[in-house]
Amino acid sequence: MNKKILLTVAAFFLTVPLSASAAFIDNGFGLDSPASTITFDEVALTQGTPIFGQYADFGFFSAFGGTLEGGFLFGFLGAEAVFSEASVESESVGINGNHISIPSIDGVDAVGLNFTGTQSSVAFGFDSLQTGATVSAFLFEEILLGDISLFAPVLVESFTTTVGLQSIDSGFLGFRDILFDTIIISGLTGSSSRIDNIQFGDQQISPVPVPAAAWLFGSGLMLLFGLRRRAGLTKAA
Repeated sequence: MNKKILLTVAAFFLTVPLSASAAFIDNGFGLDSPASTITFDEVALTQGTPIFGQYADFGFFSAFGGTLEGGFLFGFLGAEAVFSEASVESESVGINGNHISIPSIDGVDAVGLNFTGTQSSVAFGFDSLQTGATVSAFLFEEILLGDISLFAPVLVESFTTTVGLQSIDSGFLGFRDILFDTIIISGLTGSSSRIDNIQFGDQQISPVPVPAAAWLFGSGLMLLFGLRRRAGLTKAA
């Protein structure tokens, strides 16, 4: 049995969307006119290198595999995204050349993408053997509990795709016209997944200072490492 790490707060943050009017992306090309695209040729890595911040300057921090259980999201050790060279695997609609892969691990049914700043438009090539999935956008919000300050992910918007994730009609997934810093693809069934050609729109918002520990597992998954004392912050300032 795979070891699991509890990363999230409570089901509330997974089920209460912020007010938003999003344009969902579920097509074979992504954004109409992306301002920039990460092709994973930008940084030279070797096959199998875990992805954790190497592409942060380009807008993407990491990806991770996990599972949703009873309203809580768990990340699996060994399910982090790794660099895959162009010649290692076959290509598909959204996957060509160098890319990143999340391995097939028993129990993994979700993949999270974590961006380095708040975004308004992102599309990415994604494939797996799954025939459909739910794609959700989240935004980390600061929550005050007495004298405790923490960052918690709040659901912004989600949609369900029913076409095959390796088909010509659904090589790219994503969102436009909302603010988010995390995307999670859930409803997967343990098959490996691949991500490539991460496209960003014209409006990239400056990074929000989330506590460094919030990226420990580098997934964009729900986590509770943002705890910190407000008094400590006041002194630091």
